[in-house]
Amino acid sequence: NAFQSAQISDYSGIEIYEFSPEDQLVMVMCAIGSYQPSFQLFRMLDHSPEPLNLDTFAAPEGLSTQKVTKAEFWGEAAVSFDQQELFILNFSRQTRDCGTWANYSLSGKKVVLKAFRFHLPCAEAPEESIKTGASKPPEGWKQMSVH
Repeated sequence: NAFQSAQISDYSGIEIYEFSPEDQLVMVMCAIGSYQPSFQLFRMLDHSPEPLNLDTFAAPEGLSTQKVTKAEFWGEAAVSFDQQELFILNFSRQTRDCGTWANYSLSGKKVVLKAFRFHLPCAEAPEESIKTGASKPPEGWKQMSVH
């Protein structure tokens, strides 16, 4: 696969986030990517793995967003064990100045999109790079209603 062919360390490409012995989130890296990785997510409830197809918004042409359901994500992910939340920050280009940010609740059996922010379209000339990690929305990005 693309991840294994580009991998130069002993990192397996599999990350497991355990909320309890009966509830884990598993992230499987698919590709390193040029500036951010792609990954798929699985939920293990009672030791039964289920691939996650999550609601999000995409901007295929980089201008407008549309609601979609995806199984593979690009970007940086972070997990909050306290709040049982997942965050995905996806940059639209290597300069890290535009893209999308999503916040999901993992507290129930179903993973639910709680919040979505975006900075699109990308400015013609690169702007200041985002310094925050995935667990916080970038300042000044527009919020979209998720319901």
